[in-house]
Amino acid sequence: MHSTVTLLPVDQRLFESARKTWCELLRSGSIEYMFDTDASDEARQLIDQLRAQHRASAIAQATEIFTLTALYRAHVACDLSVGIAHPTAGEFAATHAATALRITENVATRLIEVGLALDNDLPKTKLAFAVGDIDLTQVRVIIDAITNVDPDVVAALEDKLLGS
Repeated sequence: MHSTVTLLPVDQRLFESARKTWCELLRSGSIEYMFDTDASDEARQLIDQLRAQHRASAIAQATEIFTLTALYRAHVACDLSVGIAHPTAGEFAATHAATALRITENVATRLIEVGLALDNDLPKTKLAFAVGDIDLTQVRVIIDAITNVDPDVVAALEDKLLGS
């Protein structure tokens, strides 16, 4: 089963109007054109559309990682049930996912590791990712920031990194 992300089509009328507005502001020497509070409604609509698409992409990334992590956990449970020792239980989940998704095993392993970090250490980051408030790049930065940090400090650090 494939999940799909619905990206909003770009309205050509909005695009052309915003392009003209931004070009005029740029020609006038206003380098801060992108932050201009007098930007056209069309420009604002395109920015809103871009934000919605980015959020949808982040939600799709989160869904894929959560599904990969569930696949890994299913492999571990199956392996343990037939007597495969825990250190190697689930080791073929990345191979299974890599084959299904046509990605490298290393990429699949890294995505599973992200999912496990979110499940085990970063519940607020997982929630923010699930609703598209942050994307995979931001999640990875947070995971990197808590690596080798005392578990008693992780929750406070997570709050700071998320700005909550």
